[in-house]
Amino acid sequence: MNESGKTAPSFIAAVAILVLVIVGYVLWGILRPTPIARSEMIVRDFTAAVAGELGPLRRALREEVGRYESNPSAVDSVRTTIDERADEAREAIEILASDAIDQLTMLEGIGLQTQDNRLQRIKKRQAEGEERIDSLVAEARDKLPRKESDGSR
Repeated sequence: MNESGKTAPSFIAAVAILVLVIVGYVLWGILRPTPIARSEMIVRDFTAAVAGELGPLRRALREEVGRYESNPSAVDSVRTTIDERADEAREAIEILASDAIDQLTMLEGIGLQTQDNRLQRIKKRQAEGEERIDSLVAEARDKLPRKESDGSR
């Protein structure tokens, strides 16, 4: 208090900030996700990240098919680019899966059965993502002429 009996505004602000920090800490302790909820979030985040890799791949393959349609003599270059883009997407999904598995194995407070379930779901989503890549590549290659050397597209 100053001489006039009023509390200084800086003191009031300091007390308000301290109260907010304490309330925030208590609320975080109550509302933070449990290890089981966190493990589920890891799987969901991985699934969303895989889907996030497939969208750009789909667009890139569509662009490559369009490049072939506008310039049929570039068919070999288009095939090579399709394969490169698919390999990049597979590698990105592999990295995402590895990161998700690492996060999951470092998480404490979940049972082995729950952890195994989450690991299996990650591996399943990874396989589904790779199958989708194969499907997208097959769709793009179907729009290209067959190779004459081995009869494949």
